[in-house]
Amino acid sequence: MQLNNTEHRLAGYWPARLEHTSGRALDAERGTLLVPSSRHREACDAIALPFIRVPARRDHGLPPLIVLFGGPGVAGIEAFGGYFFDHVERLSAICDVVTFDQRGCHGAMPNLVNPFPPDYDLREPLTRDSYLAAQRRSATRLG
Repeated sequence: MQLNNTEHRLAGYWPARLEHTSGRALDAERGTLLVPSSRHREACDAIALPFIRVPARRDHGLPPLIVLFGGPGVAGIEAFGGYFFDHVERLSAICDVVTFDQRGCHGAMPNLVNPFPPDYDLREPLTRDSYLAAQRRSATRLG
């Protein structure tokens, strides 16, 4: 799907539960937002970003809090139900709390995880040349 560089679309959303290993849970919404892959080209491919929103338990008139996890490669949605759950629980007392999996990782599409990880010869010391050779072999397998 193509989008112009200023466009975004909500592909859909549905009710969900954010569950913690402690047994606590929060009502939430999960969904997918389509965004442009480039802000520099007028028309470009869309990237699908999964998101989760935990609505405020009481309306205080505050804007939503968007949580961006460090990375690259950190799963924001996974963290909401894991180590960040306590923060989400406290913050959702006053405002909506939203995060998403950033482009290229976890639930985002396209996913940039390399299915052909570099194959290093662990019997030899890793040098710049052997590192680059392994990376090139991996890239060649990607096509």
